[in-house]
Amino acid sequence: MKIQIRRNVFETNSSSMHSLVIRRNDITSVDDNNVEHPINRILTHDEMLTNIKRFMDKQGIVDFSYRNWYFGRSPFRIMTTFSEKVEYLLASYLYFRRYNEENQIGFDEAVALIKKLVPEVKDIKCPSDIGFDEAYYFSWKNQYGFSDEDFLTHTRYIAIQDGDEYGKWHDVYLYNLASEDVIEVDSMDFHNGEKEC
Repeated sequence: MKIQIRRNVFETNSSSMHSLVIRRNDITSVDDNNVEHPINRILTHDEMLTNIKRFMDKQGIVDFSYRNWYFGRSPFRIMTTFSEKVEYLLASYLYFRRYNEENQIGFDEAVALIKKLVPEVKDIKCPSDIGFDEAYYFSWKNQYGFSDEDFLTHTRYIAIQDGDEYGKWHDVYLYNLASEDVIEVDSMDFHNGEKEC
């Protein structure tokens, strides 16, 4: 048996660091007329339709088949829009279904939910190549108690895709690009200093 010992080498097991950010409900913005408006809100039908329409043909087929549904370490993504969260949700269910044959629920229900929210959507084409380093979405749902509809329609839920070798989400905090005052939950807890890159 041959044994190889490497010296003066730093090794790490890089992995993805997805984070769910839940903004506080009580935050507001002030317009030019000094009127306060809530930042968190539920998207209207028209907002959801307008956002997903760029992927939809005249027959109501939403075509994500050419999109990158590998949600691993990169690229760094902040998913705030309806269509971005639809992609993350559907990819999570498809990936989970592929590797957990005993649990086939979820994806069809998610598609039905999207059709209910935006009745103009008649069908959805998904990429055949889907990947995750871990199934974060389901642990978030269990831990924070939100529904798929909450995640898709409420602006307070934001999904972050990052890798521990990049730490871009950590940099957002480090350079004060995100206000800790508006965040109720960050599943990575960078803003509380509990995790380090």
